Amino acid sequence: MPYPSLYSITYSYMGFQQSQGNNAFPGTQIDADLDGLAASVTNLSAFMKTAIRSDGQLNNGLVTFDTLSPSVQTAGLAPANAWMTATLYLLNASTIQAGTLYRSTVDHTSGVFATDLAAGKWVFVAALTAAFTPGANLQLVGPVFSVIPSPAFTAPTASTAAPGTNSTQLATTAYLDSKLAAANGVATLDGAGKLTAAQIPAALVGAVQYQGTWNASTNSPALASGVGTKGFYYKVSVAGATTIDTISQWNIGDTIIFDGTTWDKIDGIASEVVSVAGRTGVVTLAFTDISSQATLAQLPTLAANTVLGSIAGGAPIALTTAQHTSLVNAFTTTLNGLVPNPGTVASKFLRDDGSWQAVAGAGTVTNVATGVGLKGGPITAGGTLSIDASYMRGRISGLTLSTAGASTAFGIAAGVATDGTNADMMLFASAYTKTTAAWAVGSATGSFDGTGSAPSATAGWYHVHLIKRPDTGVVDILTSLSAAAPTLPANYTLFRRIGSMKTNGSFQWIKFLQQGDRYIWDAPVGDVNAFALSTTSTLLPLTVPPGISVEVTFLGFWTAGTATAEMTFQSPLTSTQASNSPLGNVSLINSAASSNASGQFTFQTDTSQNIRAVAAGAYTGPALYVVTQSWLDTRGRFL
Repeated sequence: MPYPSLYSITYSYMGFQQSQGNNAFPGTQIDADLDGLAASVTNLSAFMKTAIRSDGQLNNGLVTFDTLSPSVQTAGLAPANAWMTATLYLLNASTIQAGTLYRSTVDHTSGVFATDLAAGKWVFVAALTAAFTPGANLQLVGPVFSVIPSPAFTAPTASTAAPGTNSTQLATTAYLDSKLAAANGVATLDGAGKLTAAQIPAALVGAVQYQGTWNASTNSPALASGVGTKGFYYKVSVAGATTIDTISQWNIGDTIIFDGTTWDKIDGIASEVVSVAGRTGVVTLAFTDISSQATLAQLPTLAANTVLGSIAGGAPIALTTAQHTSLVNAFTTTLNGLVPNPGTVASKFLRDDGSWQAVAGAGTVTNVATGVGLKGGPITAGGTLSIDASYMRGRISGLTLSTAGASTAFGIAAGVATDGTNADMMLFASAYTKTTAAWAVGSATGSFDGTGSAPSATAGWYHVHLIKRPDTGVVDILTSLSAAAPTLPANYTLFRRIGSMKTNGSFQWIKFLQQGDRYIWDAPVGDVNAFALSTTSTLLPLTVPPGISVEVTFLGFWTAGTATAEMTFQSPLTSTQASNSPLGNVSLINSAASSNASGQFTFQTDTSQNIRAVAAGAYTGPALYVVTQSWLDTRGRFL
């Protein structure tokens, strides 16, 4: 390998200084010279790596016999043999004793190895910890085993093995091609390792083989007429009428077996009913189907309160009253002591003492007591029972909002809710539509309460309220910039916020979908774009309703020019905390420099629409993106 080329600086910086005085050196020339020097360092480092390892030792395979000094070459590089007693060992001779390599320090004739070692005749070289590696085999050379590479083993591929020794062949026993798949020869296997049908004795072909149970009602497993394997059979586990090769009557315990052409049936019971009164299939007997009719009597139509007993002279006999009672007492609680049924008199009832009593004349309810959740009071000409709304605290059902978007109209579904003070219930009996115009009672009218900016001036958030007139019971819909204190129309004193919506610059509603208490933007909103997040906690406003705290769901996307850059999202309702404190308190972390990390998150906002974010360190080129998807608004359910 040639020596690496080195960069030579030809430009004279001293000459420049002498001619230019205190002027700055040319930047492009400095960059070029520095780049050249950097390339030289890189080339020199690569050249050094070819000879020296990272631990400072020479690379394996670098030293050859020719590179050894003459003194080392003549010192003797013979393979080390196992140590033996009474043997002459010359200076620098090598030996192996107890898995350890030693070198002789003096000419000597061996005696006891431990004694020679203690006398300094041997010096430790290395412990031999690996006798051989997997994939290699051992070859005996004199008294020592050496490792040679493992060859690719083969098997005989010709009818007659070649003469001589083959060290790579597992077996040299010859076989004859003429004996393969031949009488008194060797059977062969197909590609799946199975015997071919031609080599199976005829006595085995078609042998009976149990395959399991068969449901004759659902034909499971599925059997088909004329299709099967000879000798295969099933036991019928569920009776049925599946037709297989003209047979359609199958009883539990029957056997169905394939004879090579058709399926046959072997009855599983000693005798079975083939027909009833000469009929087959689903049989319904008529009186004329019964033999020996002269000794039987057809049951007559019974008179009311009549029970027939035994037959005498071909006719049934009616039971007496005593027989009735005895029969009932035998199967039920005794009837003794009960009074008889008074008949169809509707004004009587059976008392617990067994007597029938007449119902007293109808009365009038004049007062209802107040109970749990129920408002009572006196009743004169008429009255209405009502539920105490305080027991329905926070109750809301239905009343979902909808809009097609880019429109001044929105819809409100029917529903019911307690008012904001839990003083009364408000029933919104049927669905409405409302617009962004000034409020007017009824559907398809305006809804705005007139507070704040004019309805068409700017885009913004509006809170939708259910309102009620207690004097008339009329319930309607109002929109307001205020979440807690809308300007109510005259005589309307009760209200409850049921949702929030946002308008565009033309005072048109922006499209969303509502599922229960969750509001989903039809088009997700990119609220944070490439924000340079730092270790200082930052409040990030998102597109959710103001004036209330909601549970917002958003997508977070994070990148930085620093590897393993970490950041954390937090709810501003909690105390500020550093990212990754405690350990693992991390929302997003990039795996490498300039890589990305993303995820979906849910946090509770403050009433100013904010979430909080903080980075774990000062990173190069941090960029945070947040896209708002939806929010959960309990609509005062838990207040």
